[in-house]
Amino acid sequence: MHEVSELIRKRIVHGMPAAEYHAVDAIGSSTVRALISSTPAHAKHALSHGEQSESQALGTAVHAAILEPHTFLKQVAIAPDVDRRTKEGKERWASWLETSAGRTVITHDQGEQLRRMKEEFDACKTATALLQKCQHREVSVFAADIVHTKARLDAYSHGIVVDVKTTRGHASRKGFEGAISQYGYGIQAAHYRRVCAQAKVPCTDFMFIVMETAEPYGVAVYRLEDEVIDLYDQMVQEAMEVWRGCLEAKRFHAYPDKVQSIGVPRWLRRQLEEGQVAA
Repeated sequence: MHEVSELIRKRIVHGMPAAEYHAVDAIGSSTVRALISSTPAHAKHALSHGEQSESQALGTAVHAAILEPHTFLKQVAIAPDVDRRTKEGKERWASWLETSAGRTVITHDQGEQLRRMKEEFDACKTATALLQKCQHREVSVFAADIVHTKARLDAYSHGIVVDVKTTRGHASRKGFEGAISQYGYGIQAAHYRRVCAQAKVPCTDFMFIVMETAEPYGVAVYRLEDEVIDLYDQMVQEAMEVWRGCLEAKRFHAYPDKVQSIGVPRWLRRQLEEGQVAA
């Protein structure tokens, strides 16, 4: 296991396997997002009990296909289309299971999704040109901040950070603007920019390549405005301060240990005031 102090001295590491990166004892954007949306106890639990869903597995496979196609087969295993009720199907399945060990597994149908997504990506000149320009892949950055921090850049070059996202909805501008808040992408960008600044790694442009996971498998490229990222800076700062307090106290609390006053959401209060809610 890598010593975090050694990694902070290096600042930027190329070619670090994902499992090794996630094992580094430093706070990443996922934990920051969990701290902001939930509690330190929930963030800590998610950090140590993360399980990959089918949609997350597809996202991992997309990253491998787009960012590191030369190592795709080492990273991803696509399940065969077999009838496991038959003897032949059972044998093929058992053989496949042996060869898929240690790789991200996606279903046969997801494999077809991935093929179509890759076709649309290859046809998008803006997206392919951006990744052609940003040749560094899966760049791990480490820094000493309020706490030890880390960031994993999908692609990078001369201040341009590229993050690949998949969406079950539309990759339209309106659709993805909603995702900035809904899925914490603004927090992620602010965290990445902060880690890069502390590590003295230039970060002047934060770019998203957004890929739809359903027909027509549209692809769009966006640059997140600096002013928007600025709005999330204070939230990231406060999350790190909370994490530091938990580390110092050696306790990751959930909710305040006291009686709290509670109300109702604004929309319900308005309906109550207008007499629109039945008793």
